[in-house]
Amino acid sequence: MIALRDYQQAAVQQLRDAVTAGAKRIVLALPTGGGKTPLACHIIHSARQHFDARVVFVAPWIQLIDQAVTQLARWGVTDVGVLRGDDARTNPAAPVQVASRETLRRRALPPASIVIIDECHRAPQSVLDLYPEATIIGLSATPGGLKGLFESIVVGATYKQLIEAGHLEQPRCFGSPTSADLSGVRTTAGDWSAGELEAAMMAGGLMGDCVQGYRERGGGFRAVCFAVGIAHSKQLAARFCAAGIAAEHMDGGTPKVDRDAILGRLEAGLTRVVCNVGVLTEGWDQPSVRTCILARPTKSLGLYKQMVGRVLRPHPSGRPIVIDHAGNLERHGMPHADVEWSLDDERKAKTPTLRTCGQCFAMMEGGRAACEHCGFVFPVVARALPTETTAPLVEKTKVRGEQEAYFWGLVARAQASGFRPGYAGAKWKDKFGKWPPWDWSQTALAAYNVDADWQERQRRREREKAYWKEVNDKARKKIADAQFTGANDAGDSFGDWLASEEEFG
Repeated sequence: MIALRDYQQAAVQQLRDAVTAGAKRIVLALPTGGGKTPLACHIIHSARQHFDARVVFVAPWIQLIDQAVTQLARWGVTDVGVLRGDDARTNPAAPVQVASRETLRRRALPPASIVIIDECHRAPQSVLDLYPEATIIGLSATPGGLKGLFESIVVGATYKQLIEAGHLEQPRCFGSPTSADLSGVRTTAGDWSAGELEAAMMAGGLMGDCVQGYRERGGGFRAVCFAVGIAHSKQLAARFCAAGIAAEHMDGGTPKVDRDAILGRLEAGLTRVVCNVGVLTEGWDQPSVRTCILARPTKSLGLYKQMVGRVLRPHPSGRPIVIDHAGNLERHGMPHADVEWSLDDERKAKTPTLRTCGQCFAMMEGGRAACEHCGFVFPVVARALPTETTAPLVEKTKVRGEQEAYFWGLVARAQASGFRPGYAGAKWKDKFGKWPPWDWSQTALAAYNVDADWQERQRRREREKAYWKEVNDKARKKIADAQFTGANDAGDSFGDWLASEEEFG
C-alpha cells in the first residue's frame, strides 16, 4: 500500500471514530492540494481488503472520474466499473463503481455499503438519498452550508499545517487599492447575479490591466486566468496574444480532447496563459502553473478558495502568485487563510438549480455552457464586456479590517463618481470621528494620480459644478433685481425665465 501522510492517517482515524459513534453521513474537509482523492482510494482499498465492501465513488466532472480510476489503479484497485454515458469501462459486476452524478440518478443503482462523494458541496439532496442505508463520506475543500445533508465534519488538515509541512506553499498576492462598486448587484444562489455583475463591472471596471499585471507581477510563470463570462475570457486571451503572450481560452463547451491539448501546451510552455470560465476551478491539478489571475469578482468564499487553490501546490519553478483584479482578496482574505468550516455555516449556498439538455435530456446544474454527457452547447446570450482601469497593483500581505474595507469602499465610490480621493477621508471621518491613517490616504492619492479615467471624471464633475453655480448665481441675481425694482410679478417672471430656452442656451 502507498503510505499516507501523517495528517491523512489521522483523518482516517477520525472518520472511523465518527462511524463508530453512529454517524452515517460525514464530510471530510481538506484544502485544495491536501490529497482528498488519494485518501479516498486508501479508504476504498481498505474497505475491499478487510470487509469485501461494495463501494460507489461519485464525481461531478469527467476529469475527476478519470482521475479516480487512475488513482485507484495505483492502490491496486483495478476491478472497477465506470457509470458515465456510454463509457467503455462500464462493468455492472465490479465491486467498485466510479460514477458521474447524473448517470447514477438515471440508471439502476449498483449495490453499495460505502458511498464517497467528491466535491460534495455540489451534491444535491437527491444523490445522498439514493443510498439511505450506506455510510456516505463527502469530500470537499469548501464544505460550508451542508447542514441537513451531512451529520458531522472531519477536518483533515489546515492550510497552516500543510504549508508548514511543505505540502502547500504560501503565495504572494497582488491586488488593487480600489474596488468595483457592487452594492447594487443582487445575489442569486449564493453569488452575484451574472448579468448584473457584468453590468456593474462595466460601470466600475476591473482594477488594473490584466496583461500589464501579469507582465509586472506574474513572475514569468504559466498562468490560469478566471474570467467573468465566455466573451470576456475570449477577449482576455486575445489581448494577451496581441501583447505577445501566448494565451488560449476554454469553457464548458470546449471538447475534452481540446482541453487536454490546451493544457498540454500550457505544460510544455507553448502557451503561457489559459483563460477560462468555470472549467478549471475544480478537479484540475497542474503544479507547474504558478500564477492565478482573478478577473472575476465572487461573493462565494468557496469559489474563491477553489480558484486560488489551483496554484498552491509546491513546484521547483518558484513561489505561487495570485493577482487579483476583482477585489476578492479584500472580500475573503488571503488564499491560505484557514476557515473554520461548519455544516450550518451562514455562507451556505442554495440547492443548485438544474437544467435539462435539449439533445440527450440529461439534467445538470444550471450555469454550464454545455452538456457534460453529449456535448450539446446551450445557447449563450451575449453580454457587454467589463472594462479595465489603470489603477496600480500593490502587494497584499495582510487582510484589511472592517474600517479599512469601509475606507476603500469610499475610494471606489469616489473613483466611480468623479470625486477627489479626499472625499473618502472626509466621509470616513464622519463615521469614525477621526481622519484615516496617512498611508491609506496617500495610497488613494497615488491611485488617483495614475488613473486617467478617474481624473477625467473629476474634471467633468468640476465643470458641471461650475456651470450650475453660474446658473444659480444668475437665478439669485434675477430674484434680487426683481425685489429691488418692486416688480409685483417677480415670481412669474422668474418662472418664465427658468423655462426660457434662450436664457439657458
